[in-house]
Amino acid sequence: MGKPQIYDVVQLSLLNRKDPSLKIQTSAVVIEDITVGEIEVPSERVRNMAFEKGIELADEGNSEEVNVLIGSDFLWEVLKDTNVRLSRLLVATDSIFGFVVQGSERESNCGEVHVNLLRVIN
Repeated sequence: MGKPQIYDVVQLSLLNRKDPSLKIQTSAVVIEDITVGEIEVPSERVRNMAFEKGIELADEGNSEEVNVLIGSDFLWEVLKDTNVRLSRLLVATDSIFGFVVQGSERESNCGEVHVNLLRVIN
Protein backbone atom coordinates (compact mmCIF):
# COMPACT_ATOMS: atom_id res chain seq x y z
CA MET A 1 0.00 0.00 0.00
CA GLY A 2 1.31 3.45 -0.92
CA LYS A 3 1.92 6.21 1.55
CA PRO A 4 -0.96 8.61 2.27
CA GLN A 5 -0.91 11.85 0.29
CA ILE A 6 -2.95 15.04 0.43
CA TYR A 7 -4.80 16.19 -2.71
CA ASP A 8 -6.86 19.27 -3.49
CA VAL A 9 -10.62 18.80 -3.91
CA VAL A 10 -12.43 21.17 -6.27
CA GLN A 11 -16.06 21.82 -7.21
CA LEU A 12 -16.83 21.22 -10.89
CA SER A 13 -19.67 22.04 -13.22
CA LEU A 14 -19.68 19.56 -16.10
CA LEU A 15 -21.82 20.90 -18.94
CA ASN A 16 -22.98 20.03 -22.40
CA ARG A 17 -20.98 22.13 -24.86
CA LYS A 18 -24.07 22.84 -27.00
CA ASP A 19 -26.65 23.24 -24.24
CA PRO A 20 -25.09 24.63 -21.02
CA SER A 21 -28.39 24.10 -19.17
CA LEU A 22 -27.56 20.36 -19.21
CA LYS A 23 -25.03 20.20 -16.41
CA ILE A 24 -24.00 18.36 -13.30
CA GLN A 25 -22.27 19.76 -10.20
CA THR A 26 -19.73 17.53 -8.45
CA SER A 27 -16.56 17.46 -6.40
CA ALA A 28 -13.32 16.11 -7.83
CA VAL A 29 -9.91 15.15 -6.53
CA VAL A 30 -7.09 16.89 -8.40
CA ILE A 31 -4.25 14.53 -9.30
CA GLU A 32 -1.28 14.81 -11.66
CA ASP A 33 -2.24 11.92 -13.95
CA ILE A 34 -5.80 10.68 -14.31
CA THR A 35 -4.75 7.53 -16.12
CA VAL A 36 -1.70 6.09 -17.81
CA GLY A 37 -3.87 3.65 -19.74
CA GLU A 38 -4.35 4.13 -23.45
CA ILE A 39 -7.82 5.53 -24.03
CA GLU A 40 -8.54 5.84 -27.71
CA VAL A 41 -10.64 8.56 -29.26
CA PRO A 42 -13.34 7.05 -31.51
CA SER A 43 -11.88 6.54 -34.98
CA GLU A 44 -13.30 8.04 -38.15
CA ARG A 45 -14.87 4.62 -38.84
CA VAL A 46 -16.72 4.67 -35.51
CA ARG A 47 -17.77 8.28 -36.04
CA ASN A 48 -19.21 7.33 -39.43
CA MET A 49 -21.08 4.38 -37.89
CA ALA A 50 -22.63 6.76 -35.36
CA PHE A 51 -23.43 9.36 -38.04
CA GLU A 52 -25.18 6.71 -40.17
CA LYS A 53 -27.45 5.94 -37.19
CA GLY A 54 -28.18 9.65 -36.62
CA ILE A 55 -26.08 9.85 -33.45
CA GLU A 56 -24.10 12.95 -32.54
CA LEU A 57 -21.15 12.05 -30.33
CA ALA A 58 -20.43 14.13 -27.24
CA ASP A 59 -16.73 14.55 -28.01
CA GLU A 60 -15.37 16.00 -31.22
CA GLY A 61 -12.42 13.63 -30.94
CA ASN A 62 -9.69 16.19 -31.52
CA SER A 63 -7.71 15.33 -28.37
CA GLU A 64 -6.60 12.07 -26.78
CA GLU A 65 -6.03 13.77 -23.42
CA VAL A 66 -8.34 12.70 -20.59
CA ASN A 67 -9.47 15.75 -18.60
CA VAL A 68 -12.17 14.22 -16.44
CA LEU A 69 -12.61 10.56 -15.54
CA ILE A 70 -16.06 9.80 -14.16
CA GLY A 71 -16.21 6.92 -11.70
CA SER A 72 -18.94 4.32 -11.48
CA ASP A 73 -20.29 5.98 -8.32
CA PHE A 74 -21.19 9.08 -10.37
CA LEU A 75 -21.62 7.66 -13.86
CA TRP A 76 -25.38 7.13 -13.55
CA GLU A 77 -25.87 10.85 -12.83
CA VAL A 78 -24.48 11.51 -16.32
CA LEU A 79 -25.85 8.66 -18.46
CA LYS A 80 -29.37 8.59 -19.85
CA ASP A 81 -31.49 5.58 -20.82
CA THR A 82 -30.86 5.35 -24.57
CA ASN A 83 -28.35 2.81 -25.92
CA VAL A 84 -27.68 2.23 -29.62
CA ARG A 85 -25.64 -0.75 -30.78
CA LEU A 86 -23.11 0.35 -33.40
CA SER A 87 -21.54 -3.10 -33.84
CA ARG A 88 -21.13 -6.35 -31.95
CA LEU A 89 -18.47 -4.74 -29.73
CA LEU A 90 -19.59 -1.09 -29.65
CA VAL A 91 -22.53 0.66 -28.01
CA ALA A 92 -23.33 4.38 -28.01
CA THR A 93 -25.01 5.53 -24.79
CA ASP A 94 -26.76 8.88 -24.47
CA SER A 95 -25.49 11.18 -21.72
CA ILE A 96 -26.02 14.78 -20.67
CA PHE A 97 -23.04 15.57 -22.94
CA GLY A 98 -24.34 13.69 -25.99
CA PHE A 99 -23.65 10.10 -27.00
CA VAL A 100 -20.53 8.38 -25.65
CA VAL A 101 -19.08 5.23 -27.21
CA GLN A 102 -18.33 2.22 -25.06
CA GLY A 103 -16.57 -0.97 -26.05
CA SER A 104 -13.84 -1.70 -28.57
CA GLU A 105 -13.44 -1.64 -32.32
CA ARG A 106 -11.52 -4.92 -32.25
CA GLU A 107 -11.24 -8.10 -30.24
CA SER A 108 -8.88 -7.81 -27.28
CA ASN A 109 -6.34 -10.38 -26.26
CA CYS A 110 -5.27 -8.67 -23.07
CA GLY A 111 -2.52 -10.38 -21.12
CA GLU A 112 -2.28 -7.69 -18.44
CA VAL A 113 -4.75 -5.81 -16.29
CA HIS A 114 -3.79 -2.74 -14.28
CA VAL A 115 -6.01 -1.55 -11.45
CA ASN A 116 -5.54 1.58 -9.33
CA LEU A 117 -7.44 2.66 -6.27
CA LEU A 118 -7.69 6.12 -4.79
CA ARG A 119 -9.33 6.09 -1.38
CA VAL A 120 -10.55 9.45 -0.06
CA ILE A 121 -10.50 9.82 3.71
CA ASN A 122 -12.33 12.77 5.27
